[in-house]
Amino acid sequence: MRGFEFLRRAYELYDAEDVPAKFVPGYLYARQSVTRDGSESLPTQLDACFDAAPRLRIAVVDVFVEPPSTSGYKNRGRERAKFKELLAALESGPGRCVITFKSDRLSRGGGPGWAPLFDVLDRAGINPDRAVATPSGWMSEFEIGIRATTDREESKKTSERMLLAREREAKEGRPRIGGRRPYGYTQRYEVIPEEKAIVQEAAQRTLAGESTRSIVNDFNRRDVPTVTGTRWTVAVLKNILRHPRNVSRRTLKGEIANEHARWEALLDVETWERLNAVLDRAWPYPTKSRPRTYPLVGFLFCSLCGAKLQSMQRENRGRSYACRKGPGLLGCGRLRIVAGPLEAKVQRLVLGTLTHPKYRKELVTLLRVDANGDGDSLAEQLSEITEGRELLVDLLLSKRLSRVEYNRRDDEFRTKHDELATRDVNRTSVRMLRDLPSDPEVLAGEWESRGIDYQRQLIGLVIKRIVVQPAKGPGRRFDETRLQIESPFASAAE
Repeated sequence: MRGFEFLRRAYELYDAEDVPAKFVPGYLYARQSVTRDGSESLPTQLDACFDAAPRLRIAVVDVFVEPPSTSGYKNRGRERAKFKELLAALESGPGRCVITFKSDRLSRGGGPGWAPLFDVLDRAGINPDRAVATPSGWMSEFEIGIRATTDREESKKTSERMLLAREREAKEGRPRIGGRRPYGYTQRYEVIPEEKAIVQEAAQRTLAGESTRSIVNDFNRRDVPTVTGTRWTVAVLKNILRHPRNVSRRTLKGEIANEHARWEALLDVETWERLNAVLDRAWPYPTKSRPRTYPLVGFLFCSLCGAKLQSMQRENRGRSYACRKGPGLLGCGRLRIVAGPLEAKVQRLVLGTLTHPKYRKELVTLLRVDANGDGDSLAEQLSEITEGRELLVDLLLSKRLSRVEYNRRDDEFRTKHDELATRDVNRTSVRMLRDLPSDPEVLAGEWESRGIDYQRQLIGLVIKRIVVQPAKGPGRRFDETRLQIESPFASAAE
């Protein structure tokens, strides 16, 4: 509760063992929308529910308040910590109902968003027609079903309005207010002189030929603070230097929406463009950071040429993985497989393996064998390899190393790095397995709620690689016989 403790003091909660006669023990649940689209404040919601509880013959025995800006729409509301606590309390605690300010406070996820609540009510033997109340009165299961649909539609409209508003703001050159502040600026895009000086220093040193690794090491030695207070990394520095906001350009979904935005620039345009050109030449691998949307990239290989399959999305053909050819791509261009059914197949395999006691025990044994080695030594070796690769780039740019020799040495570095990284990941994976849920439904829920990086971690525990064979005929029908799955577990691969 923290900030709302005054409300708990202002309204005495009933002792679970001292509920007045003819009163039903229940819980109060409150949540404010992530978009703040006219929804009442949390104190207002609590106040109204406490006032209405005696009239509805509800004895409030506990209160669950989600942190501000917790969404009841995103991911069907599964990420709400207090909602999970509420479900646990209904199933095993003294409460037999819940009172909330409006139905959409409990869920904006449509029917599936309400399903966890009704599942708990069924297991606890609670009448669903007398389980949910608002200050206006009790809600029947039928009414909740109707409201669930309307609430979700309203959330969709709200989301569309917010997207249009953000697009309009971007085109007008107004800053995006909210989230973590950008380096060099306050939350409202006012320049911070000390950080502006750091950006300009890093830009000039990079243009003078100094490596970003050297600049990062220097900043860390000088204890130059980052926005989050963590140490500088090459990726963080490059992302800061590359960003269009440094020259007062407003972006929207990675594209320039306004070239003369309403805030002071940190760099002049000519310097920024030269800086991006140098950074593009300084590292031969893609550095543009985008959120992952394809969990199997890196695990799929073409059976025809051996290249890794890349993500592909077309308006009329949907998401797929393909062996792509072209500038910077090593594929043959002769193989493609639809993404959705393939990802579903892999999900079933991974979750089934990780929740099987026999396979879990065997996996821990395998990982421990592969993870032998001192942890500090591994970290030091990985750091040395990274610095070595940066040095190779400097030698290549200064023309003291030929491209052929650079490629040969860099391949050696990458092979050694992959070997050490695998051992390091395996050691971490053993610890991860100990905390992994053994219940299939719980693990499936975490798969959906914790995002694509977590999914890739789980996939890496079970699958080494998947070799994809060519399609046996025309059409886009998914054929799982095209897959040759390599796994530590022979049965799991089958």
